[in-house]
Amino acid sequence: MMKCIKRCMGKKNRKPLKHKGNYRQDHYELFFREDIMERKRAAASEVFTNQYIQHQTPAQPKIADMTDAFGVTEMQRSDESGFADSKARVLINRVKSSEELQMEKEPIKVRETGFWLWKNVIVPPNAYVVHTRIGRKEPITLGLGVSFRYNPYKDAYLVVPAAMQTIGVVANCITKEKQGINILAYLQWQIDDFSVAYRKLDFSDLRDPLGIVNAQLSEQAEAAIKDKISTMSVEEVLTDKAPIIEELTTRLKTVAEGRGGEKDEGLGIKIITVQIRESLVSSQRLWQDLQAQFRHQQARAARVSELTMQAEIRQKELETRQANEIGEAETRVAIERIKQSRETEAANLRISEEMTRFNKEQEAARQKIREEEETSVVREQSQQRLQQQAAEMNQ
Repeated sequence: MMKCIKRCMGKKNRKPLKHKGNYRQDHYELFFREDIMERKRAAASEVFTNQYIQHQTPAQPKIADMTDAFGVTEMQRSDESGFADSKARVLINRVKSSEELQMEKEPIKVRETGFWLWKNVIVPPNAYVVHTRIGRKEPITLGLGVSFRYNPYKDAYLVVPAAMQTIGVVANCITKEKQGINILAYLQWQIDDFSVAYRKLDFSDLRDPLGIVNAQLSEQAEAAIKDKISTMSVEEVLTDKAPIIEELTTRLKTVAEGRGGEKDEGLGIKIITVQIRESLVSSQRLWQDLQAQFRHQQARAARVSELTMQAEIRQKELETRQANEIGEAETRVAIERIKQSRETEAANLRISEEMTRFNKEQEAARQKIREEEETSVVREQSQQRLQQQAAEMNQ
């Protein structure tokens, strides 16, 4: 065995093994199918973007047509330039959806280690894998993130992402009034039972194993939306999207998860959520007519509110002016009253001070007179005593 291995490894110019059959033709068919689906999605996205821009761009006033030497009018040129600017602005500011990010991601990286008959396939933990071998009806390896040994001459395997998938749906529908309306919806699904899914679904796309399934679910969702909207009016579609979501969810779950019988086990996938992102009326004139009643009501309410506001402001201004004038008059009266009271207090204070000063002067004068009288009495008494003493001495 070791000699055989060394002999095989010693061959330098050994050519790689090639697949037999129509592998190249099948690969081209898958690539062509993927290219067609990409073009369809891009065209649907372009149609919806253009219609969204038309709804968002305000109507231009009519002007006189001026045709140049090439037969193009100025109004056409201005409309085209304005449309291009609006489109560029929408595309620049547009955030990528989860479906676009999902399509831009790289394929699942599956590593093959070892050489020749002794290879190992390393599967990421977030991917389903089924591994079959010649002569066996049931798969050898089946599960989530299960790695295994691989013989390239006898074995085959398939790796499918286990992550939740998001599908965008653009449906050009006709209501029961024969009016066009565009619906932008999305649905999210995930593999529930891979042992059933790999038998019933097509995972043959090498780059995007879930691309064909996404396209099939998208077509079924688009058909279900068109069938439901054909029985509804434009007003019902714009105001209540619950019936559309309910119908779409029921149909997709019936197809994906089965009808509940023992023999019908569905496709091995489950529908997680279905939502309507936006709905746009195709006719710009119809869209304006639908908004006319509401706009007129709002304009009337705005005008009435403006008149009411003006009347209230005028009344408030008059009341404020009256209050200001009354306040000013009362302020002047109060100021005058305070001024007179202060003058009266000043006069009373001045009189009181003069009386106090006069009383003090009179009291001082009386005190002086009393002191002079007492002094004269004391002087007379002193003279009398001196005279008595002198008389006594002479005797």
